[in-house]
Amino acid sequence: MDQTTLDMLALTLSQAVTDVCSMMLGEDVTVGTPDVAGRVPDHAGDGVRGSIDITGDFTGEASIHLPTATAIKLVSAFVGVDIKPDDEAFVDAIGELANMVVGSAKANFEGLNCSISCPTVRLIVEASESYPPPHLRLPVTGESGDFAIEVLLAA
Repeated sequence: MDQTTLDMLALTLSQAVTDVCSMMLGEDVTVGTPDVAGRVPDHAGDGVRGSIDITGDFTGEASIHLPTATAIKLVSAFVGVDIKPDDEAFVDAIGELANMVVGSAKANFEGLNCSISCPTVRLIVEASESYPPPHLRLPVTGESGDFAIEVLLAA
């Protein structure tokens, strides 16, 4: 994928996560400098990952990757009550947050014809679980904690 497309993805995903967090969670977040070098920070400990497959003019996966403590705070803000990771509503809420961020970004993919899947959510229970390095990583900082939006493109 060329740099212009990566830049467009970074811009649309940054705007989408900022808008969704503000409108749906009542939280202002700051998106840091996009990392396109494939470096992934150490996600020590547990966490949660909500992923959406993208197909069309490019194929890949966009994910919201959150430490468990951050996910609990964001989900609780989203649904209006405290929810723990073992509650089915927790998984549904993470999936819906991923869907809103990626769906909002997709609506602004300039010149690209793409479709997105239903979200999948994976609870990460061991720090040893690893994922391929993303092609694009957007670090996000907010009152509830830090997390990342990651894009992994198919070969």
